[in-house]
Order: sequence, then C-alpha cells, then structure tokens
Amino acid sequence: MKIGMIMQAVPYLPATDGYRVYTANILRRLSRRHTIDLIAVGDGVNREPLEWAREHCASVTLVEPETRNAFTRAISLLGMGFGISARGRGPVRALFDRLTTPLPWDVIHVEGSYVAGTLPFGLPGPAILSLHDSGLLRGRALIRCAASWRDWAFYRALELFQARYERLVYRRFDRCVVVSEADRCAVCATCPECNVSTINIGIDTEYYRSTDLLKRPASMVFHGNLSYPPNIEAAEELARKILPLVRRDAPNAVLHLAGAAAGREVYALAAEPGVELQRDLPDIRTVLDHSVVYACPLRNGTGVKNKVLEAMAMGLPVVCYRAALEGLEPECAERAIAAYEPSDFAAIVVSLLRNPEAAWRMGAAARESVVANYDWELRAQAFERLYQEAIRDWRRALPFAQDALFRSGAGGLL
Repeated sequence: MKIGMIMQAVPYLPATDGYRVYTANILRRLSRRHTIDLIAVGDGVNREPLEWAREHCASVTLVEPETRNAFTRAISLLGMGFGISARGRGPVRALFDRLTTPLPWDVIHVEGSYVAGTLPFGLPGPAILSLHDSGLLRGRALIRCAASWRDWAFYRALELFQARYERLVYRRFDRCVVVSEADRCAVCATCPECNVSTINIGIDTEYYRSTDLLKRPASMVFHGNLSYPPNIEAAEELARKILPLVRRDAPNAVLHLAGAAAGREVYALAAEPGVELQRDLPDIRTVLDHSVVYACPLRNGTGVKNKVLEAMAMGLPVVCYRAALEGLEPECAERAIAAYEPSDFAAIVVSLLRNPEAAWRMGAAARESVVANYDWELRAQAFERLYQEAIRDWRRALPFAQDALFRSGAGGLL
C-alpha cells in the first residue's frame, strides 16, 4: 500500500532519543513491503538523517518551521487552546494545499501529537495518529521534576492547554496509538470518543547485544538524553545520593553518565567523586558493554523506557525505581530489581558489583526476555492491521458521506 508518513522529526538510526528509535524502526520495517512518502518537520537537520530516510522512502520532504523563540513558544501555547500547533502549521498547510485531492496515499500515518495539530482539518482519507505517550501524563511528570521556576511555569501552562488540545485534535483521526496501557487509559479518559490502541515499543536485539568487552570492575552506567528533566533528576539522584552510599562499601565504584545534550546540571555532576560524564558518544553500546550494572533511578516519565530495554538487550542487570518499569511486559519487568530509596538501591548495586557471576546471570536472563517479547517486526505488523481496519471503515463510511453531501446540494464537490 501507499503510506504518507508525517513526523515531527527526521527519523534515522542509530538514534539516541526514544521518538526517533520508535519511528525509524517502524518506518524501516514497513518500507520493506510498502511505498512510503515521508514529510518531516525539522530544525537545521544535518545530511546524515536525511540520507538514512531517503534509503527507506520513495520521497522525503523536509518542512522547516519558524525559528523557536519566546514569542513562538507563547503563540504555540495559545494555539493549543484551539487545537492548533502554530509553529510549523503554515509550511505544512501549504504543502497539503499543493497535493491532489484525494490524497495520493491509501493511509496517512502521523507520528507525534504536536505535528498532528499542524495538519488541515478533515483529512480526506483514513489517518492513524501514533502518540507514543499521553501528553497530560508527560506534562505532569515534567512539572514534578522541573529544574527552575521558569520551567515549572511553562510546564504548568502547557498542562492547562493540553487536555483541550487532545480533545480537539485526536478525534480527527481514525485510530490513535500509544505504547503502554497507562497512556491508553489516560488518552481515553481525556478523549472518550477516540479509538485508542496500544502498540508497545520494540528493540533491535541484533544491534543491542554484548560483544563481550572486558568489564570495568565496580562500574555502573546510566544513559539517555541528558537534557530531559526526568533523566537529569535521575542522574542527580545517582551521583549525589546513591553513588556515595555505594562507594562507602565499594570505594572504587565508578558511575558513567552517558548520552546526548548534557545540560549544565549534568555537567556539574562530573565534579562528584567517582562520576564520569561521557556525552555524545559515537556508539552508546561501548559504555554499556564495559559496565557491570545498569542503574536507573527514574521517578518520573511516561511511556516505556527505551534505556531499560537497551540495557537488558546488552545483557546488563538492571537496578531501578518502580517507575522505570512501567509499561514493560511482565516477564521483562520481573528480570529487573526494583528499589524504593537510595539506601536499598545502593545495597543492591553493591551486592551485584561484588558478585559479577550473579550479575552476568541476571543480565543474560534479561536479554532472553527482551528477545522473546520486543520484536520490531511484530510492531510493524500491528500497524499494518490498524491501517487495514481504518481503510475498511473509511470505505464503508464513504457512501454515507457522499449521500449526505448530495442531499445537502454539495455533490459537485466530490
């Protein structure tokens, strides 16, 4: 079939953020059986992501939105109250105005709640909206871990508009998709008329696998987008509360904080004893493979945590707070050890550092559960079933819509 994919960022692999990991893996697998035209909104995208996308798509169109600043940020907030994503809306609407009617695709696949609000009202064809998570839940998580009063005020304002935005925008689509049951329940509570499905994330277990590099003794690691508030909060918890307790019993213990876009709060953590900051690594697998324990004290966030699945796929034992396991398949969640406070978190880490054999067995079992439960191909097939359902429902409804238009005197528009 012909699929029009509209995304709020250019997908590519390997990627460090969960949005691109999800979108690129779905796109790559669907492109093996279908023709995909990609429309992506991007700011200053370099050549490599575009080249990756062109390898998998029949066409790639890049839409450049207005420059982000305080004014456009405020306008975007106000636009949400009307079900509109103001930033980028003009270029996207202009692009759709140039397309023929009906659209040249069997189905429209939209990735991301923000870009959904840039699209024109009344799309003339079946449309799927992949949300990943609940905007309301994500906003509340950001409020809880805001680093400054300015961030808190912005996230609080965002929350005030979010529910209305979701009610106005999501119902325009034939199907909505999220990655966890908690997110599905939240979206259904906000938009009861929406048809919401859950398609969990996957993991590329051929890419994320141990190469048996020599482990660095007494090493623990945490990785992710180090400018994202929940990740910053977790990194601070690790460096300032958990690591000192670990080093009390294991003085040589080292914490590796690895990832992209480290903020000033994370840079400050590099001065703490035993903390090593490794940012913008060309291959995140190396630091994961060198480490003995994966430490993930996330208390906030939504969706499913890619970082936990990546660590498990690399054969690492995972120690975390309960929030990091939300949305995981039960078999995988059982392979991690959940702590509740820094003291018991540190005690579990120390026990694993002192017993590398037990850590290895725990990591091997975690990888087996990920391989069995998180195949990207199964996720792509689930989207194909949703496409077929949406196309079928659209075709069934079309004769009624045509009849209503003729009876209203608008038949000439068809």
